[in-house]
Amino acid sequence: MAQTDAPTEPKQPKAPKAPKEPKAPKEKAPKEAKAKHTYMLHSPDGLHPLGKYVSTDYRYAALKAVSRWHKKGVRRFLLRRTNSKEVLEYEGFLVPLKEPKEIKRAGAEAPILYHFKPDVKYVDAWVMDGTKLLPIKAAAE
Repeated sequence: MAQTDAPTEPKQPKAPKAPKEPKAPKEKAPKEAKAKHTYMLHSPDGLHPLGKYVSTDYRYAALKAVSRWHKKGVRRFLLRRTNSKEVLEYEGFLVPLKEPKEIKRAGAEAPILYHFKPDVKYVDAWVMDGTKLLPIKAAAE
């Protein structure tokens, strides 16, 4: 590169910026509520109904079931959506929190302390045939 001996022009000070006008907030489209379904909780041995939960998804119904039934010794359970033959098997457990979470509800005198968080793990899927459970592959044949 060749150097030029041309004098450089002094930098001009920049003109002050005009204050920005606040932007109008964008209108958000209202979220549509997901359809809720009823899920039946069954024991894995004998398909005895243990409870009924209303939720938008299998997972959320399973989390509700864990928080209620884990204290009574239920760790593996089946969830069936009403009017459906599909049955999902879950394993539920409570995860201890490092620090208890305190929730204050309006109108309640004392706060609620949560020491555990429910968690679920999907195990298997079945198809209900009368009172028997068949694996999905066997039911398709």
